[in-house]
Amino acid sequence: MEQNRMLAVKSLRVDVELALQTGSPTLFHSDAISVNPVGDSEITKQHYSGTGSVFSDLMLDVLSFASLLNGGQKDGRGKLDPLIYTELLVSLIYRLIAVTGLRQLPKTSRRTHEDVAHLATLAFMTTLLPRYVSDRCNYILLSVHLESAIQDLQAVSTDSKDDIYSLLLWTLFMAGISTLRHKDHRRLSLLIVETCGRLALYDWPAVRRQLYRFPWVYALHDDPGRSLWENSQRRSIKMS
Repeated sequence: MEQNRMLAVKSLRVDVELALQTGSPTLFHSDAISVNPVGDSEITKQHYSGTGSVFSDLMLDVLSFASLLNGGQKDGRGKLDPLIYTELLVSLIYRLIAVTGLRQLPKTSRRTHEDVAHLATLAFMTTLLPRYVSDRCNYILLSVHLESAIQDLQAVSTDSKDDIYSLLLWTLFMAGISTLRHKDHRRLSLLIVETCGRLALYDWPAVRRQLYRFPWVYALHDDPGRSLWENSQRRSIKMS
């Protein structure tokens, strides 16, 4: 039975990889995987209540998953079993693919904050895929949608609440860590510095605390996040 689960998960993982890389419809859906709820949604809602209305139920499940990986919820299971990890990961990616519409061209109308959050969350999830099947450089559609989403969010962020600037900042970091990591970061760097200024964040510990309000795995994202921050600061100084 365990072997059957492993074979099924491998097939489903290939399915979501193809959808991410080509925009093709998935052959299966999240209900193809029987998984238990991720963490305690009420605890997650209370913990992230200060982030405003940008979190959908789907994003709360992703936050719970990230919290589980960070060891924030002690449920007595110890380390997460690799098979369970992959099942949870693939199930969440199926759900995100369903709501982000990767097959469609970027919207001509501006996206909602929730649309942007879902795209950035999908970028976050690609960083959790095992490296031997994941080449985030090939997620061209996600990259195109994410760049367009950043423009949308930047356009509406003027005179917006801090919640929107916080979402924009996290989206910029997720883009730089995932699908845009091999592209020229000059424009991304400028946006990061500008957004940090709007939020009065002037050092990495302060920036990191802000990013921790969103899906973020400390062991995986702290180092590339700090590098992106430091590079942004260096570029800003050179241009000033």
